[in-house]
Amino acid sequence: MIDYAVTRLAALKSRFPGVDFLVRVVETRDAGSLLSLLSDTVFKEEAESFIAKSETKITLPIVLRAAHNGHIRLRRFFSRLVKQAFPEAFSLLLARWELEEVKAALRYLSSGGAAYERRFTFISYMLDAKPGHLWEADKTPAQFLASLEHKGHPLASFFDPELYSRDRVRAELEMERNFFNGFIPEKSMLLKPSQTYFQDQLDLLNIHNAFLLRESPLEEGNSEQIFISGPGRITEAEFMRIAKGAPGQAANIARKKIGINLDPAFETSSIRFSRELKKALLHGYRMKNLLEPSGIWAFLYFMEGMEAMVADLKLAIYFGSAGAPPEQALEQFCMARE
Repeated sequence: MIDYAVTRLAALKSRFPGVDFLVRVVETRDAGSLLSLLSDTVFKEEAESFIAKSETKITLPIVLRAAHNGHIRLRRFFSRLVKQAFPEAFSLLLARWELEEVKAALRYLSSGGAAYERRFTFISYMLDAKPGHLWEADKTPAQFLASLEHKGHPLASFFDPELYSRDRVRAELEMERNFFNGFIPEKSMLLKPSQTYFQDQLDLLNIHNAFLLRESPLEEGNSEQIFISGPGRITEAEFMRIAKGAPGQAANIARKKIGINLDPAFETSSIRFSRELKKALLHGYRMKNLLEPSGIWAFLYFMEGMEAMVADLKLAIYFGSAGAPPEQALEQFCMARE
């Protein structure tokens, strides 16, 4: 069954928009033409659905909605495939997506929906329920978290509604801390290669947060509020060296601790450094998948590749709408190193 699942994933990935396609997206200024382009990719189903609605004028938000809907469908397909083919890995592989869905739901409810163009629908990969059906009555973060706990959600204990009402940034950091120190160590012991993956994810998070501290420094001794200890390889002392902004520190630590060589020039911004680190990690996952084509890296590589592809596609659409030159957009794509 695992071989079958890996074959299905490979076939699906072959239809992902590649770098050349993304350049065409940047060069295309008409929304209707953009949607037609998407019909030649893995987003064919969503693109043709909107094209068929002849009474609907194709606009940029519709193109983005097609990509968003396709992303949801791909994630659900992946989750079903993992549940059938690799059930012992299911909760581990889907936990990161689940955490992000919960955080997105909390942000939506906290904003009263003002920050969103449409009603947020919580998508749970870990609970069997029709999307959104169980969550429509929840109007506040506290109500939503109570619903998760009532339904026995495996991550429910990681969220503190009282802290969230006082300090959302700190509350989300605590969610991450509990995730990496509570959920991951217990689960990842079952699948050793995934330990490397979650080390990468925590190191990436800590590096990004250290960069953010360069703009808003904490008082001496308060770095524990931001730094997340756990399965990562980067220490608190290294975290603080990056945060203090010494030239070349982030690149040096990434090379020594993660085994990735990055140009110190990328340290000009947190977004740029994180993006380049993600590119390098994705390339590494691809190499691991080639060495072990029917193991867990096939699933991890698909997950990361799909998330990078969707992010790149949205970037390409935005760059095109702004009239940016393709070479400027090309520097931003995570898949450019693939």
